[in-house]
Amino acid sequence: DSNALRQAVNVQMDPGALINASATDNGDGGTVVVWSDVKNPDSVTTVQGEILAKGGENEGDGGQIETSGRQLMMDGVFVSTLAADGSAGDWLLDPGNIEIRDSGTSSGGTTVILTSTIETDLNSSNITITTGTGGDYNLQVFDPIVYAGTDERTLTLGATARVIIQPGGNITSTGGPLNLILASEIDRTSNFTTGGFGVGTVNATIDTNGGDIWIGGGDLTGSWNGHTVGVGAAMGGGGANGVGVEISGTNISTGGGDVRILGTSNGNPGINAYQGNSTIDVGVGNIELISDRMGFDFSGSKGEIELDGTGNLTIAPLENSFANAVTWDGTESGGYYTSTGGANTIDGLKIKNTLGLTLGKATNTKDVTIDTEINVSGPITVYGGDITLNKSLTSTGNILLSATKNFNTDDNITGTRVVTSNNHNISIIADSDANAPGAPDVTDGVLDLDRLELTAGSGDILIRGEIFQFTVAPGVSPAITSSTGSLTIEPSDASFSGSNTGTPVQTSWFEFPSTLSSFTLGKPGNTSGIILDNALSVAGPLTVYGPLTLASDITTSGAQEYNGAVTIGSAVANLSTVGNSTAGSSITFTGNIDGTTVNANSLFMLSGIGAISIAGSVGGTTALKDLGLGGVGEDLSGTHLTFHIRAPQRLFLSPMTEPIN
Repeated sequence: DSNALRQAVNVQMDPGALINASATDNGDGGTVVVWSDVKNPDSVTTVQGEILAKGGENEGDGGQIETSGRQLMMDGVFVSTLAADGSAGDWLLDPGNIEIRDSGTSSGGTTVILTSTIETDLNSSNITITTGTGGDYNLQVFDPIVYAGTDERTLTLGATARVIIQPGGNITSTGGPLNLILASEIDRTSNFTTGGFGVGTVNATIDTNGGDIWIGGGDLTGSWNGHTVGVGAAMGGGGANGVGVEISGTNISTGGGDVRILGTSNGNPGINAYQGNSTIDVGVGNIELISDRMGFDFSGSKGEIELDGTGNLTIAPLENSFANAVTWDGTESGGYYTSTGGANTIDGLKIKNTLGLTLGKATNTKDVTIDTEINVSGPITVYGGDITLNKSLTSTGNILLSATKNFNTDDNITGTRVVTSNNHNISIIADSDANAPGAPDVTDGVLDLDRLELTAGSGDILIRGEIFQFTVAPGVSPAITSSTGSLTIEPSDASFSGSNTGTPVQTSWFEFPSTLSSFTLGKPGNTSGIILDNALSVAGPLTVYGPLTLASDITTSGAQEYNGAVTIGSAVANLSTVGNSTAGSSITFTGNIDGTTVNANSLFMLSGIGAISIAGSVGGTTALKDLGLGGVGEDLSGTHLTFHIRAPQRLFLSPMTEPIN
């Protein structure tokens, strides 16, 4: 192309030379590019002197500086993209193969970048060092890099092939936070589950002093935690390295910074301590391990990765779902969970029980089975296709069990599964993507809750799904215990589908305490039948959505709201909103009230000073035997009554002692 920009084979900037693209008073620093033809194997860029792209003295961000060539010579260069507030722009170094050492010179197509250059210029710039493209180039760190500045900085190291932190190539900060980005396969934008090049740290120390760490792969156009990162995972199984991310004999500490590691190995575990035990300690930060499959014990591995901190640990698939079903079989010893279960378990990890735990992500459709107890100081979140809970869960945070298909407890395993959140929320969800067609034979949305006990303290409880399938028997029926928060039982789709036998949802399937602050059954739009058929006491309001059969006494310390047609299914049903007070609350019916058999069913309501409102008819289809409406005290002056009635045999109005016939 005659119009293409010509690229020199050799570019030289001498000592004493100055390139200054800095702003003056207010404004961002400019852009400086010094490069030679990186595709030419004879290309050399020699940079000495001083290059500046600083922000304005009063306001403005630092600019951008790039020095590129197949081979870089940079002895004695000073670079600054500093802004007045202490932040900085970026310096990009972009040769072919790169070695970072404390001494040496570039030769033979390999650029040596001195650690002293990086250490000095981190004081005034974020630094990105990447190999050239158009070939498989490696970046290796052989000697220590120590950042001693006070402001937060980011060091990015990327290669089209491998990034390797060799023994002794420690990267540490003794001053401000140092964010570290390590990316292989930087010329790749997709297909990160096949064979490729990875990232390795061997017998090294990484301490970011509050900075974040991202390890993965792909074109450096992604974003995470405000950092520019790769768009995919580091890869193994490509011939040069077996493991996508190898952390061997390495101690990683962030002092509260987050760690995200993405690795795949062409069908094998993608993250592993292949050559020896390693540790990752994030303090109050979070850890994310992202791969195409669960499992961290690569064949021939000699170590495990110990994970420490008080933040949250997430083990999630790289794409929508794990490659295979997942089993949690960790056993706790000395405060750490380990496994010897092999593939599709946490084998290869040593997880501190002070970390919260997330398994999967919302789009995961592979099944997850919890086969051993989990007790952690943080939240517990599990995403799966079918989720099977066979042991108890205890947390000091929210507990979410979210199944795109069904939630189960294995009927062949006895013993109660106690889910305890210590005053945090508990959510049990089936058909989380709400795609079940809503018929008794659907395969999604089943809640099999045998031997399940939920204890939330002051936290709220949510049970969501379409079909209830379990045994009603003492010690087997699901129970809500020691809970004072709200309880919501609702469909994932528009309506319940009842039970696996086609019967409506019944409250007698559950055991409830009398301490719930509110109880909601159904949701707006539910057209499936609901039966309240056990004596129920709620220390707050009760709200029901959908056609209701009322076959028991209901006592609340808050309002009662029945949204839909109501059928009285017992001889006598008593409703009271007085609870443990003398004030009372409203009782509202938005639909009609009828009996099951003409003149055989009675309804009595006590609302204290609350209003009783019936928007539909009473006995319009099937007349009641008795209807009693009452308040607290000597008259009904505090109670507002609104309804249309087809006269029952008797109507009682408090405080009358004789019925009106």
